[in-house]
Amino acid sequence: MTKKYLQGKLIRLLQAFTKKELKHLELYISAPFFNTNLKVVELFRLLKVYHPLYEQVDKERLFKELFPEKKTYKDAFLRALTALLSQLVMQFMAYQEYEGNKEQQAFWLLENMNKRRLEKDFELQYKQLQRSFEKAALRNPNYYFWQFRLAELNHLHITLFNNRTADDSLQEVVEQLDIYYVVMKLQYRWLALNRQRVIRQSYHPGLFFEEMKKEVNNAPFDELALVQLYDHTIALLQEPEQVEHFEQLKTALEHQKAILTKDEQRQIYTVLINYCRWQFSKGASAYMEEALGLYQCMLNGALLHAGAYISPHHFKNMVTLALQTGKMVWVEEFMETYWQEMHPAIANNVYCYNKAAFYFHQQKYKEAATLLRQIQLEDYEFIDFYYHINYKVLLIKTYYETGEEVVLEAALDAFRIYLIRHTVIGENQRVAYMNFIKLVRQLLHEKWGKRRSKMALSTHIQATKPLYQGKWLLEKSKQLPTSN
Repeated sequence: MTKKYLQGKLIRLLQAFTKKELKHLELYISAPFFNTNLKVVELFRLLKVYHPLYEQVDKERLFKELFPEKKTYKDAFLRALTALLSQLVMQFMAYQEYEGNKEQQAFWLLENMNKRRLEKDFELQYKQLQRSFEKAALRNPNYYFWQFRLAELNHLHITLFNNRTADDSLQEVVEQLDIYYVVMKLQYRWLALNRQRVIRQSYHPGLFFEEMKKEVNNAPFDELALVQLYDHTIALLQEPEQVEHFEQLKTALEHQKAILTKDEQRQIYTVLINYCRWQFSKGASAYMEEALGLYQCMLNGALLHAGAYISPHHFKNMVTLALQTGKMVWVEEFMETYWQEMHPAIANNVYCYNKAAFYFHQQKYKEAATLLRQIQLEDYEFIDFYYHINYKVLLIKTYYETGEEVVLEAALDAFRIYLIRHTVIGENQRVAYMNFIKLVRQLLHEKWGKRRSKMALSTHIQATKPLYQGKWLLEKSKQLPTSN
C-alpha cells in the first residue's frame, strides 16, 4: 500500500521557523492559557524531530502514535489536529509581532486605560511615552506615525475627562497628521521614482503632491531632517543630470544616519549606488570609486545583510567594483572574510563565481575555469536570472581564453536558448546578449579561417549596438592574427 505523507499548510508554516523559534513555539503551544488540547502538543512534539525539512512524515504512523487505542486510521482526526496546530502556529506568529513592537504595546495599553476610565494611570503612562519619544534617536516615518497616534489618544482622553475645557490637543492632532502625511507622501514618491527606473513603469504622485512639495522648505518641515533627506532623494531621481543632488543626498545621509533604521539606510544607499552605476555607464568612471566607497560604508555599518545573511548581489557588486578599480588586495581579503556570511545554500557557489572573476581579471584563466566547474546548478539556475547570466558570460569568456572551443560552442548554444526561454528580460538587454553570442562566434571563425581582417571585425564590433562586453570583444579582435 502506498504511504501517505503529511503535506500542506502546517508543514510550510513549521519550515519557516528557526530551531530557536521552535523552542519558543513549543512553550506557547504547551501553555494552558493559549491551548488546552494535549493532543495538539503531542502532535507538535512528534513533528519537530523532522525539522527543518519535514520530509516523509508518514500520516498513518503519526496517527498510531497519537491514537494508539484506535485500530483503524481516521484521516479526519488527523486533519482536525493539524488544523488546530496550524491555527496556534499562526497565532504565535502574530504574538511574535506583538512582542517585538513595544510602541504598539504601549499604545494599546493607553487605549485600554481610556476605556477603563483610569485617568491618573493614563496620564502617567502618556508622560512616560512622551519622554521616551523625546529621547529616541530614530526620526523615521514610524516615529511620526506614533507622534500622531499619541496626539490622537491624548485628545480622546481630554474629551473623555475635560470635554468643556479649552486646550490645544485637537490642534496638535492636526499638526502631527500633517507632518506624518508629508513624510509618507515624500517617502512613497521617492520609492516610486526609484522603482520606475528599474521596471520601466510610471507612477502618478497622487493628490496634492505638487502643492505639498512646495511646503517642504517652510516651517515646520524645513527643520525635519527626514523631510529634507527625502527631498534630496526625490531631486536626485528626478534630475539625475544635476550632480549636486548626489552630493547633497550623500552628505545628508552621512549626517542623518541615526534617524533611520538599518533597512531605511540600506534603501538610500542603494539609490546612491544606482546613481553611480548610471553615471559610469555613461563613461564617468570616477563613479566606480564612489560606488565602492558607498558599499564600504554599508559594510562598516552592517548594512549588507538581508536578514541574517549578506546579499549575494551586494557581494558580487563589491567584487566587480573592486576589480574595476584595481583594489586587488582589498577584494581578495573581502571575499575570504565574508563569503561564509551568505546563506549556506548558496555561499559556496557565490564564492566560486566571484573568485573565478578575480582569477579571470588576473588572467589566471585555468584557475578561473576550475572554480567555475565547481559551481553546482540546481534546476539549471544559478541563484537567480541575473546571477545566472553573469555566470554564463564569464564561463564563455573563460572557455575562449583557455582555448576550449568545443565546450565554448556548447556554452554559446546553451546561453542563446536560455535567453530565448526567459521572457522576463528586457528586449534591449536580450539583443545586447545575443549580439555578444554572435560576435564570440565570429571571433572563433576568425581564429579558424581568418575570413576577414581584424580591422574589419574591430569595426564591426564598434558598430554593433546594443552590445554586452564590447570592450572585451574589441580587445580579443585586436589580438587575432591578420589574414593573408
